[in-house]
Amino acid sequence: IYLFQRWRQETIEAGLFKRPWLMPLLIGWGIGFVILISQYGLQYWLGWMAWEQNTTLLWFVFCQNIPVALGLALVEEWFFRGWLWHVLQTRFSLFWCLLLQSYMYAQLHFVPLDMTFIGLFMAGIFLGVIRFRTGSLWMSIGFHASWIYLISVTTQLHCFHFQDDTLFFTGGYYPVSGLIGTGLLVIIICSSKLISNRPGKGRLETEKH
Repeated sequence: IYLFQRWRQETIEAGLFKRPWLMPLLIGWGIGFVILISQYGLQYWLGWMAWEQNTTLLWFVFCQNIPVALGLALVEEWFFRGWLWHVLQTRFSLFWCLLLQSYMYAQLHFVPLDMTFIGLFMAGIFLGVIRFRTGSLWMSIGFHASWIYLISVTTQLHCFHFQDDTLFFTGGYYPVSGLIGTGLLVIIICSSKLISNRPGKGRLETEKH
């Protein structure tokens, strides 16, 4: 709360006070679910993972992870795509702002410089593009929260069994860090014309504003 008040201007510019907020949040949550569920479905179809049913404390796990996922996503999105974005855009072009905030996002997860780092970097790019295109953090918070939620729930319930020799492609319980998840984000970014220097038009410019 102190940081939100301390950096009130950055919070305002990040779009946290922008309305409507609920619908973008729900849209992001829903599409984020579809992205991960599609990836799980593809991996199951390819025979790279098996379903392991576990009903232990099922509803408790489902319910407790909702506020946790939303809270974590809110904090991370406000910091990386809110405050840090605001600081970077005063010094760099939109292109470099997008790359640098994504690099810091991946770096501060303290993961090895492998496929996991690349996956987090691309997730940062994806969420940054969503934040830029909507002019608000709420949709990116929805995307981020849905990923945290699904990863947390499936990990706690041990829903899946992954083949060890396919973890590079699947990412295991962290699908965004696998080659399939990373490639899917790249395809979505490139094919949907999300990247632009103004909402709805063009591409990211490499020149400084």
